[in-house]
Amino acid sequence: MMPIFFNLESHLWIAYLLFLNGFLLSYCLATWSVGYRELVSNLEAQVLAAFSLSLGLNGVVLLVADTLAMSWQNLLPVFVCVTSAALILTCYRFLVCRQWALTFDRILWFRVGLYLLAFVILFYNGGLIEQISDAWWHMSLANEMVHSSSFTLERGHLDGISQRYYPPLWHGNLALLRSLSGEQLPVIWNSFTAWGAVLKLMGVYLFALALGRNTALAVLAAVMFMLLPGIGISYMRVSAWPSHVAYALWFALFYVVFCTLYSVTSKVQGSVVGELKSLFARHHAAVAVAVVLLIQIALTHQLELVWFFVAMLGFAFVQSMCQRSAGGNLAGSYSATLYWFFQLSVVVIVCYTMLLLGEKAITRGVSIDKALAHIIPASVLGLCSLALIFKRRRVSVGILIVAAVLFLFTVDYKHLVSLFVPDMALPSQGYRQQPLLAEGLFDGVLFVPGWHLQLREGFLFAGILAIPIAVVMAYLKPTVMNLFLAVNAVLAFAFCVSPYFYQWLTDVLRYHSAWRVAILLFTPLVLAQSIFFLWARATDKSYSKGSRRMAGGLTIALALIVAKHALVHFDGRRVDLKQQSSSAQRHWSVFYGQHYVYTGASFKYQSDIDSLRGLLPVGAIVLTDISTSYYLAAELPITVKNLHLHHRMASRSYWERVLRRLCYLDQEENKSALALQFSAMLKRGKPHGVSSGQYFVVNKDQNNNNMQNDCLSQRRRAFINNYQGLAALEFDGEYLMLFRFLDSASDRHAGK
Repeated sequence: MMPIFFNLESHLWIAYLLFLNGFLLSYCLATWSVGYRELVSNLEAQVLAAFSLSLGLNGVVLLVADTLAMSWQNLLPVFVCVTSAALILTCYRFLVCRQWALTFDRILWFRVGLYLLAFVILFYNGGLIEQISDAWWHMSLANEMVHSSSFTLERGHLDGISQRYYPPLWHGNLALLRSLSGEQLPVIWNSFTAWGAVLKLMGVYLFALALGRNTALAVLAAVMFMLLPGIGISYMRVSAWPSHVAYALWFALFYVVFCTLYSVTSKVQGSVVGELKSLFARHHAAVAVAVVLLIQIALTHQLELVWFFVAMLGFAFVQSMCQRSAGGNLAGSYSATLYWFFQLSVVVIVCYTMLLLGEKAITRGVSIDKALAHIIPASVLGLCSLALIFKRRRVSVGILIVAAVLFLFTVDYKHLVSLFVPDMALPSQGYRQQPLLAEGLFDGVLFVPGWHLQLREGFLFAGILAIPIAVVMAYLKPTVMNLFLAVNAVLAFAFCVSPYFYQWLTDVLRYHSAWRVAILLFTPLVLAQSIFFLWARATDKSYSKGSRRMAGGLTIALALIVAKHALVHFDGRRVDLKQQSSSAQRHWSVFYGQHYVYTGASFKYQSDIDSLRGLLPVGAIVLTDISTSYYLAAELPITVKNLHLHHRMASRSYWERVLRRLCYLDQEENKSALALQFSAMLKRGKPHGVSSGQYFVVNKDQNNNNMQNDCLSQRRRAFINNYQGLAALEFDGEYLMLFRFLDSASDRHAGK
């Protein structure tokens, strides 16, 4: 029976290791630095600062422990000493300064209520771990760190094959929580989801506050972010993923940057030297915080650094264009610095793109369309750069029109229409996570992100509307916020509809999930800004009655669109339908509870898994159904071979044959073939990564939806009734059965 206050102890450990020490250090920094105190003067900034400092402090301690070959399980005294020292220092600074860094405003309690509501909802919704997804891949990586007490893993997690580098900071913190608390990683992951959701909401509030300079607007943006289902990267139930931890830090980074941009004085504006001197002299605390956040994002999920750069590059361009317009002066902007940031960045990007194209042409050759996928984006960037160089407005506008036409020439309009008509979707590849195949202008094959990759929900219809709304708002009122949101709305859509631009993005990043266009997360801010603007006009009696009525009508229309999107969170029938169809509940819902997570994850197997811990040697190969493979890999120091296609690092054809035969062990030819395979492995010295310990686990659970379409689960009786002579039963628990494959013919004969 699942308890009401599910895994409460893990929340206490999260509060201690991920917030307490950081809060104490943040208070001390606020008493030392006026600039830092100004940055963390509100609740949201204090909480995110505490999280960031704790994350970094834990990472430093783990790095030292890794260097000294210390076991992470023995680090609790170290953290007790750290906390004690931080507490003593905090008390001393408080007695000396007699000041509190936090300021209160009139809507603080409303914000606190919003965060508490989000926490409670996600506390009971839990993390998206009842679906076998990337969450289990990340938990497996953290589990490997737990057992090796190291950031640098000698053995690859999951299937034992060394994999690509993955930023270790968040996984290390998860491993630390597991090592010190004794709580299992699925428990920690599930519990942190509520904390991570609140951190993202706080980050959105800070981001909107820095852009719009209005607390009411920032609150509305946070509410919009909570209500709009958005694209897959904004689901609240995946807030424990490294990318979502990076999002919270990412929003905080934007907050620091735009707080600094608004603070420039008119005396230094327009001079690069003056602006940079002002930046480092008056805002050294903000610069230091920004550098720390950049490092932490790089060590958590690097892709957000790319989208931060893209967002700021787009903003630098439109801001520089506005500075050239009559009356386009933007108060409080580092105009000269942003101008040269854009120009130098374009030079670097174009040079890198051409070098990449040259390398591909020399080493393996490229088609005309693949070459154009590098040349066209580089040309568009170059034209934008030229538009800023020419002082005559007509010339600049003409160049921009050429750039726009060149981009429109690359759009796949069939793919664009398929956003609204799914039956017109472009051809797909081997599995869902791969991009679609688009036909180039010269019949070459290019990639384009499929709308089925959780993008359709983000664009229909709030995302589509956000583009013209943001552009019109920027035209009517070219403020920093409106310009920033407009250019990023256009950029996000451009990468999704142009195969040439998406192919270029994929090639430059060399990242398999480039479709996760993070700047799409700005859609809630666009809608919040437009509703706020229209409502202000509708209630301002200085405008004509007709103008106020039109603004009021548009406000109601936008509110209804948001309400339509938000209904997904309050539809109990949707939860029932998803349960009946064994589909994942990605959105948070007031009708979704932890009992669904409890049924569809590994929590109820914990007693059996603890028993297997003492029976399975380190590195043992365990064959089982695909769901149980992930459950075991997240808790035990073993190797599994039954994985999703996108988690495999090499061809697993050998193990696929073994698993297929185990599934149909009631057929004598499969049993004989397996016996011959095991004998052949002994003679050849056990190739294919086979260790001396090979095991098979049968999961008897019939209520877990993940098992319904798995052959090894549905045909478990075929193995249980026919394993004699091939394996020996080692453990028979409430849910899990452990069999050890017999290594020799004599063992198999004895096992009959």
